[in-house]
Amino acid sequence: MRSIAAVLVLLTAVPAGAQQFWFGVKGGVPVTQLLTAGLGDPFNAYTVYTNPYIVGATAEVRLTRGLSIGVDALLRHWSYVDRGKYVPGFSVFSSRTTANDWEFPLFARYRLRRGKTVSPFVNAGAAVDWLQGMRQSTTVTYFIGGSTPTTFSTYPPQELQRRTTAGVVGGGGVDLKWGRVHVEPEVRYTYWTRRHFGNPSPVIPGLGYVPGLASGRNQVDVLLGITF
Repeated sequence: MRSIAAVLVLLTAVPAGAQQFWFGVKGGVPVTQLLTAGLGDPFNAYTVYTNPYIVGATAEVRLTRGLSIGVDALLRHWSYVDRGKYVPGFSVFSSRTTANDWEFPLFARYRLRRGKTVSPFVNAGAAVDWLQGMRQSTTVTYFIGGSTPTTFSTYPPQELQRRTTAGVVGGGGVDLKWGRVHVEPEVRYTYWTRRHFGNPSPVIPGLGYVPGLASGRNQVDVLLGITF
């Protein structure tokens, strides 16, 4: 996280000496799911909820006539519910987990043709993904003793393998210019080298290893940036 902060500070300090500097907003929609829930097992039944939008900020500095570097700070939110966890004859568990997902892509952008109004471009770089504000609330109902359901918070969730991961980024789009305004639709692909969530489900006799909750390593997003 410190390295990402250092890049943001550097980019905001560059305009005085750079030929061109753009700063603006970026949003979009995911094409692939960040989290997937498998078949489940007698102890876990996951349901995933993902907000259908991505929002954030972007900054870009031109190095040469066709080459620039940029960094984004993108936010998405998701949650998942685990229903049906139980200890036979004793209790039933259900939990809800929420988190903000911050993604920081650092990329080089090359404009293939610098037209007055339309400039196609390609991107390549690296990204860091960080789960922030993760919370899991669990409710336990006991079958014996007549006790009322008990709710408590836990962190980290047992499904979580790591809060941060890194990946490589590629993609392309078009820079549409109207005066000082740049409108940049693009398609972006990210390959994450490691997963936030693995596969916590146990081996079930007769079924083998049953898929549970997992985070994807291949990510595709459609984004729209507006910079000035």
